[in-house]
Amino acid sequence: MRTDSPLVLDVRELLESPGVQKPIAFSEPVAVGTDLAKLDGDLLLDLTLEAIEGGILVRGELSGAYTGSCRRCLKPLDGVFDVRASELYRSEGAEVWEEGYAVKDSKVDLEPMILDTVGLALPLNPLCREDCAGICPRCGADLNDGPCDCGPEPDQRWSALEELKGKLNG
Repeated sequence: MRTDSPLVLDVRELLESPGVQKPIAFSEPVAVGTDLAKLDGDLLLDLTLEAIEGGILVRGELSGAYTGSCRRCLKPLDGVFDVRASELYRSEGAEVWEEGYAVKDSKVDLEPMILDTVGLALPLNPLCREDCAGICPRCGADLNDGPCDCGPEPDQRWSALEELKGKLNG
């Protein structure tokens, strides 16, 4: 765990005082995204850390803006997201479990939780608009601007017949 990151918080005081809450709010650049959409600018965190039996409960809002490309026409697009998070960081010495987050050396690292939560909030297959027609697979023309000049694509299943027809007529 990196200790020099602002996303790594010391929770020693909370662990010593169950029931105490600590609100935190700040913005931080975080590298998170999918192939077609990624975080643009800082992530805004408005969270509350609460000492509970067995660990630290982290809950609140994560918000920001994203940029990306339309999955059909590849035009640039942008949007905003606002997602609620609620995750338990288990205390040192608590029962080990396969998934989840842990308090290590009286610190919580928010980055894995942020990557998981924001990664799910970003669009996996963003569209510039619901009825996006995409691009022509042969000439690359943007079909949102109108039909291209390629005409219909020939059906390759008939290619043998077309060859035979050419031989008979030729």
